[in-house]
Amino acid sequence: MIKLKYKIIIPLLLILLSVYLPIESYATSISVKVAVNCNLPPFQYLDKNGNIVGLYIDILNEIAKNEDLIIEYIVFNETSKAIEALKNGLVDVVLGVSSRNDVSSELKKTNDIYSATLCMLVGNENIAKVLNNEQDQRTYSSAFELDTISFSQLSQLKNSGNNLVVGDQIQLYNTLIKKQSESVIGVKESMVYMLESNAVEDSYAIVHNYISSIDYSLMLRKNDLVLYNSINRGINRLRTSNTYEQLLDKWIGNTEQEIAQGMKKKMLSYIAIFVAIALIVISIIGYMNYKLKEIVADKTKEISKKMQQIEDESILRERLIEFSPAGIILLKKDGSVLMMNSIIRMMEGIDEKSIQSGLNIRDLNVMGELYRQVSCNGTTTAGGPATIKYDSKDCNNQIFRCQCQSVNSENYSVMMVEDITKEEEEKQVIFELRKSKALNQIIAGMAHEIKNPLMSINTFASLIQKQGKEEEFQALFSKHVPKEVERINKLINMLINLYIKIIPVPQGIKKSVFQ
Repeated sequence: MIKLKYKIIIPLLLILLSVYLPIESYATSISVKVAVNCNLPPFQYLDKNGNIVGLYIDILNEIAKNEDLIIEYIVFNETSKAIEALKNGLVDVVLGVSSRNDVSSELKKTNDIYSATLCMLVGNENIAKVLNNEQDQRTYSSAFELDTISFSQLSQLKNSGNNLVVGDQIQLYNTLIKKQSESVIGVKESMVYMLESNAVEDSYAIVHNYISSIDYSLMLRKNDLVLYNSINRGINRLRTSNTYEQLLDKWIGNTEQEIAQGMKKKMLSYIAIFVAIALIVISIIGYMNYKLKEIVADKTKEISKKMQQIEDESILRERLIEFSPAGIILLKKDGSVLMMNSIIRMMEGIDEKSIQSGLNIRDLNVMGELYRQVSCNGTTTAGGPATIKYDSKDCNNQIFRCQCQSVNSENYSVMMVEDITKEEEEKQVIFELRKSKALNQIIAGMAHEIKNPLMSINTFASLIQKQGKEEEFQALFSKHVPKEVERINKLINMLINLYIKIIPVPQGIKKSVFQ
């Protein structure tokens, strides 16, 4: 009995399978006409060869492959015309319909295939104008695609300028490039793609990164349930698979990540430039520092050399002053003693410690008297060195040659003193010798002069006995003898005057010395 049942059931199943399998196979091989507005790169657009490409094209192709659909793409310039064709039965599907497009009662949308972002882009020259927060109402023009943004969203941007409405994203891009509007509100992925494709992305900036999102899907007729369910099933399967992410990476990529990468590259380039500049500056500073050290070292050596030279000269001056045969004393304007050599110390009978304790020349015995007599007031003594006699208390009279000389603008002066007592005594001895010699010569001459008239008188005296009575003799006697006597008298007076006459003072010695 059981075997009979199996014999009946198995043929029935085979009959059913043979009937339904061709029908199922026919149902999955559906030909679908898809209307495409090719003005939305990189989602759906025409490439250089005129082929329809883009993210949405690849998504639909992947769905068709999984759902056994045969796709025929029909190009439309406007999404509204594509929807009109869908209503009239000319196409089966409209691809890339935004969530903001109105849906009539006989049409319906599938699940979203992608959610894009609306943003605002401006040229770099208009950034400040658009972002000027000090104005309550900003006056700049904006352009946007129809049915992508509401007027309430526009009002939130506080734009009181003129607004321009265009039909698609390509027209919106051209409006931005041709400066027909100061700003555009468009699909960020589409705008960025077109800017990068034309290599002008550095001339424009996104000032509002997110205004709102805009979802894209497919639109079908409401009564086409089989195709609707098939496409929705394919969308759901695709979005949960890795293929969807691969397609996004192929066409869109991670825009935020790309922007971040771009910013990162720019920052790295800026950092590299900054580091390079910093290295150059550091190198220049290092080189200048090196050169400065060389200059400082050279100057230091030069200064050290000059200081050593000055020190050597100072030591030489001190030695010259110390071992000078004349006494030398260095004074301030007020008479304070800065320095004196051993000759002065010996004259005053003091040691070097007395100088360090603050000594004034007016407090010294010999030097104080000489200082007062030569009027050492910081200027050169008039008439050159002065010879001064100093009468000491122990009756040892001394004679000094003294002179003051200014040494700088601060009225420091140096007084040079030389004890010439022995020199003057020697001069006096020589003077006396010369005077005695002169007197001897004078006396010898006078003796000779006296001898001659005495001889005449003697001759008359010897003849007076023989011829004394003769008148001629008496006349000669009275004539010549008185003259000879007068001559002798004059010579004797001259001799006497030599002794009572004041002896002339030698040049360079004051008259008071011999008074």
